[in-house]
Amino acid sequence: MSSKKNNSVNIKKYKTKREFNLGIFLFAIVFIYLVVTIILYFTGDRISVYEVREGSIVKDNSYTGLIIRKETAVTAESSGYISYYQAENSKIKRGMNIYALSPEKLDTSSKTDSTQGEHTEGQSITVNPEVSSAITLQIQNFIEGYRANDFGSVYSLKSEITTMLQNEFSATRTEQLGAVIAASGLDVLSYQAQQDGIVAFTVDGYEGLTTET
Repeated sequence: MSSKKNNSVNIKKYKTKREFNLGIFLFAIVFIYLVVTIILYFTGDRISVYEVREGSIVKDNSYTGLIIRKETAVTAESSGYISYYQAENSKIKRGMNIYALSPEKLDTSSKTDSTQGEHTEGQSITVNPEVSSAITLQIQNFIEGYRANDFGSVYSLKSEITTMLQNEFSATRTEQLGAVIAASGLDVLSYQAQQDGIVAFTVDGYEGLTTET
């Protein structure tokens, strides 16, 4: 038998090399960048942009106003020299002594100035230790409970302390003026407040003014 040659071809498969696709690479980078940008946008702090123009943004407007209060002008019931028990602009209660009327001028040079509510030079009023302790405690409580967003409480504290000091001053002033009256031996008449309010020693002519007039 004649030998036959094997004409079959041996085919080998080789792994094809993938070519680098620049387009897909750039697309992937852009996609990742957009995803990161969106995440940062929703999770990070947003920056507000404002346009600033040159010029003044503050306008100072000045107005003249009139505060209408319920006021009553009280005149002395007879002639004579007046000495005040209370300081001007102090709060008073109904029945409190307001002024004393004497036929002669009382000597209050060693006491407080009875017409202006001020101390004479070298004179002072000692605050009662109980009142002083109460004021100190009130300030301590205010400091402990103070909140920056409630600044109005500062004015409330000021008003409360002012009232306490005015009451203490009024009590001391009444005591001192009483001692002067007793030492003078004069027939002095004292007059009380007919209603609660704030005492003033001057009039401006607007006591009867209303919103209608």
